[in-house]
Amino acid sequence: MIKQILCSMVVCLLLIAGCTKEIPEQTAQEQIQRLNKSGIVLSENAVELLTLFLNKYPVLIQTCLEADITSDGQNELIVIHSSQEEKNKMSLCVLKQDNAGLFRSNVLPAPVENQKITTRDIDGKPPLEFIIMGSKGIYSGFAIYRMLDGVLINIFDDGMDDCC
Repeated sequence: MIKQILCSMVVCLLLIAGCTKEIPEQTAQEQIQRLNKSGIVLSENAVELLTLFLNKYPVLIQTCLEADITSDGQNELIVIHSSQEEKNKMSLCVLKQDNAGLFRSNVLPAPVENQKITTRDIDGKPPLEFIIMGSKGIYSGFAIYRMLDGVLINIFDDGMDDCC
C-alpha cells in the first residue's frame, strides 16, 4: 500500500514538473532560424509577417505553413503557437499582410504535439481549405478549416477536444 502511494506521488510530481516546463525565450530571428532548420522554408513575406507577429505577441511558433487560403493571390501564414501564459496550450491563427500591416485572424485551439498543417481543395471551389492534425499523449485529432471574411471557420473535426 505504501509502495503504491509513493509511486502515485512520484507520478504526480513528474506530471507537475512536465506541466510547468518553461518556454524558452527566443527572438523572432532565432525562431525563424529554428523553423528553417526543421525544414520549413519561408518566403521574405512570411519572414516579415512572422517578425511583425512575434514583436507584437510573446509566443513560441511550433509550426507554420504559407499558402493562399483566401484565393486573393497572396499567401497567408497559418501558424500554430504556444504562449508563456498558457504553457501547455497551443493556438492556431492565420497571419496576413494588410493596409495596416499585420492582420491576425481569430485564435482557435490547436493540437499540443506532432502538429501538421496541410492544404486541400476539398469542395473544388475557392477558398482553399486546410487541415490541422496532431495529438496530445495518446489522443489524436484533426480539423478542417476555411477562412471566410477574415474569420477561421471549423468545417469539421474529429478528436480535437482531446488533443487540444
